[in-house]
Amino acid sequence: MYSYKRDILISVKEDVQNHLAEGDQIVDFFEVVPIDHNIFDRSSPILYLTRTSLVLVYDEILEIYELNDLEINFVGEMPRFTIINQLLERNLVYQDGIDTGLLELRDSEFILKLSIIEEKQVSKDFVCREGPLVQKSIKTWAMGRIIMNQKAGMQYDPRLREMLQGNFVGFNQKTILYFAIVASIYLLMKVTLIPVLPEMFGSVFDVLFGLILLFMGVWLYLSLSKALERDGVVFRAYTPIDDPKI
Repeated sequence: MYSYKRDILISVKEDVQNHLAEGDQIVDFFEVVPIDHNIFDRSSPILYLTRTSLVLVYDEILEIYELNDLEINFVGEMPRFTIINQLLERNLVYQDGIDTGLLELRDSEFILKLSIIEEKQVSKDFVCREGPLVQKSIKTWAMGRIIMNQKAGMQYDPRLREMLQGNFVGFNQKTILYFAIVASIYLLMKVTLIPVLPEMFGSVFDVLFGLILLFMGVWLYLSLSKALERDGVVFRAYTPIDDPKI
């Protein structure tokens, strides 16, 4: 590992590129939580993957690791691709002044972590994050798999990047908009029209609104299940490779 002080007068990406060997270039990058580092600015850690190395950038430091000198593996529980398992995963925060998330990441044996080990050195663990939010194990696995593939000289798999960009806990903006419109119309009618109409009409509107909510709930469940099933197919395609250390 080689450590350098970052040049704050240029962009991080440019600074990283300046420290790479001739012909080397950045392949991908990930926002991460470096569990074994003491970080002053917790919004700063980014892991850059190049053709031949990993570059960890945090605060004003660059750490460069040669891929061929690293043993890379996963520690903790592998992701499970069911809605209930995803809902049960803790939503941790990695933010300045908030230590509970970092402590749980360090102590938990169940949270999936990407571990890199240099010869005769202590392992260093990472999890994927997005801003201050620690991401679910699916994304940490996808990040680690991209890095492992690069180390093994395998072709870049765009499905892994799709897994990283997916967001299980997020909702499509159009879905939120449709729900807001339906709820607004229902509340408007409930307050203005239904009180002056016969009681039967009020019950009909309640039933219709309930059916719409049920339909949206079922649609959302099926959409999330389909996304998880797709990610599970990608995961299982690599599962035999994940057993040995790489």
